[in-house]
Formats: sequence, structure tokens, C-alpha cells
Amino acid sequence: MKILAASGDRDLLAALLTLLKLEGYEAVPAFDGIIVSAELSEGSFDALLIDDKLPRVNSDKLLSLPEVSELPAVLMTGSERPTGSGKGRSEPDEVVHFPFEPEELLAALRRAAGRKQRQ
Repeated sequence: MKILAASGDRDLLAALLTLLKLEGYEAVPAFDGIIVSAELSEGSFDALLIDDKLPRVNSDKLLSLPEVSELPAVLMTGSERPTGSGKGRSEPDEVVHFPFEPEELLAALRRAAGRKQRQ
């Protein structure tokens, strides 16, 4: 599975890439919303893992892009947001709240991907 991992926090992004690679995923990094948009238009991804504090283009705008409509999306956030229902693409499929355990993030990613496969 090829995952686009996006965070403006370079330390967090490095940790995410390591975690995803250790779990057997192919992970592509993006440091800001413009890079996310470019990667989405140039490449094919199986899922999106996105930080809600992404610089330059916010996560809500990115989640509303047509290229994201069919992608399983997991939002990482420190704020209170309703958990994603997958309805109306401005909402992610799953939400994990900082601080989170690696297994919590991986479980959210698996749930989001599984939900999309069943649709």
C-alpha cells in the first residue's frame, strides 16, 4: 500500500515514515499542503495520512480535493473534531488525536482502508 504522509512537523513526519516503512507500507513524505496537492496530481496513492496543522494549504481544503474523494484519509489532530464518518469528503475517514500510540494510528489507517475497499 502506498501512503502519502503529510505533516509540517519534520520530526513527526520522519517518525511516521519510519513507522509506515517498518509495517511494510510504501510512504511518500509531504511537508506542506502544496506538496500534497502536487503529489496527488502526479502520483497514485492508496491512502492519505494528514496532519491538521499542515502549512500553506490546510487539511480541510486538501480533503475536499477531487483527487482525495476516493482515498482513505486519516487526520492527525490535537484539537477536538468529530470522528470522521467518511460522509462529505471534507471529513476524514478516521481521526487520531495527539498524543497517540503508533498502533492507534496504524489501526485507524487499516480501518479507513478497509472501509473504502468495501464501498
